[in-house]
Amino acid sequence: MNPLRQNYLHTEALKALLPNVPVHGWVAFAGEARFPKGMPDGVSALRNLRKDLSAKNVAPDLRAAWKRLKREMRTDSAAKGEYLAGIEKKYGIGRATPVGVGLLVISVAWLFVMWLR
Repeated sequence: MNPLRQNYLHTEALKALLPNVPVHGWVAFAGEARFPKGMPDGVSALRNLRKDLSAKNVAPDLRAAWKRLKREMRTDSAAKGEYLAGIEKKYGIGRATPVGVGLLVISVAWLFVMWLR
């Protein structure tokens, strides 16, 4: 799975939930990543993430956006079941948990970094 495509889908989902809040997607690689055509916009090595994000003009009031997102999120078991069924349908049985956990970790890490800023 391409993390840039995943990030795009996550960003679009957040924009749909928070239409009046600027949403900036970003991908951070913890290990070594090589890009034959150079580092794409919106991508950082984890060691450079804080510097790269601070160079961008992002929404200053992320706490309000985070609170609104938490109000809008579906966290019920039906939502989780729908999400896992969609992952299994697309990628096969047994892939839902690692993919879902990875996506959640990336999303929460990004929001946490932005919140600390």
